[in-house]
Amino acid sequence: AAPAAAPSAPAAPSAPAAAAESPAAATAPAGASEPSDPLAEAVAAAAAAAARAAAEVGRGDGGSGRAASGPPLTQGERDAFRLAVQPCWVVDPGSEAARVTVTVGFRLDRSARVEGEVRLVSATAGSDAAVRTAFDAARRAILRCGSSGFPLPPEKFEQWREIEMTFNPESMRIR
Repeated sequence: AAPAAAPSAPAAPSAPAAAAESPAAATAPAGASEPSDPLAEAVAAAAAAAARAAAEVGRGDGGSGRAASGPPLTQGERDAFRLAVQPCWVVDPGSEAARVTVTVGFRLDRSARVEGEVRLVSATAGSDAAVRTAFDAARRAILRCGSSGFPLPPEKFEQWREIEMTFNPESMRIR
């Protein structure tokens, strides 16, 4: 279990990115017969939110007028991305930050390296210090493991150039 990642379409300035979908609160679709996998559900929810955001782009609501084009990332490609970040994500299990889920957003260049700043999109309840600590751990994981680029297919650049990734320490715990 690790961070969940999904490409996100460029959001319109009038629609905050955090309003898209809270992957931490994602639930399986009605009638799903597979066992519950919170990470897979979070990825699916984020992908659905990205598709909804892409549909809004270019409707005169201040969007960039460019929707992501090309085939979507496969589940295997999303999993490979998540697994590429997982080894760099370190959270102290005894800290308050270990109870905070954060979603971060960032942009990747064509070589799948982080371009610009990693930003906090949303966080679950916690003190300001705990949210900051959780965000810093997520930011370090992305920057460390992405220093030589992430394993993403170049032909799908439009699908993965804008990323929102959810770091949920609860998924890391063994029950």
